[in-house]
Amino acid sequence: MVVEMHPADFGFLAMSKEAEGGGDCYMVAGQWVCFNPGYTLSHAEVTPIEGGPFNSPLAGISHGHAFNTYRGDAHGEVIENEDDYDVQTRGYPADWVYDATMPEGHFLRRAPADLYYRMAGVDPDKVIHYTPEEAGRLQLEHEHYGPYDERAKEWR
Repeated sequence: MVVEMHPADFGFLAMSKEAEGGGDCYMVAGQWVCFNPGYTLSHAEVTPIEGGPFNSPLAGISHGHAFNTYRGDAHGEVIENEDDYDVQTRGYPADWVYDATMPEGHFLRRAPADLYYRMAGVDPDKVIHYTPEEAGRLQLEHEHYGPYDERAKEWR
């Protein structure tokens, strides 16, 4: 079951100083992972394709971004039993990406990881994944949504 939380439910946390200049991806992805079992929090360096589907003023510019990943299907259902899972993940840690910062109905809001990684210009070597437990602990410890890792701070 997917549970959506309202930002007011997280009023005790702030955007990090590193993320204040950008959008709200760290906050949105950080909140999502805490209330949706089976998802992970992913912080990455992205370089969206110029003229691509992101339609972003940051197209062609490398920057930090946060999104969520999971093993499951296009409807957001998480597959927890690996015996029932027969699709190769092609080396990605999860085979679907959920990016709540994309408009509702946009094909990259919930997309296969390999497609999302190509369109967003994600280098798989520049992605840091956090379990829900790790994300929650880091949010409380740092009192913001990220980034936390020194490598990710350099991607800003």
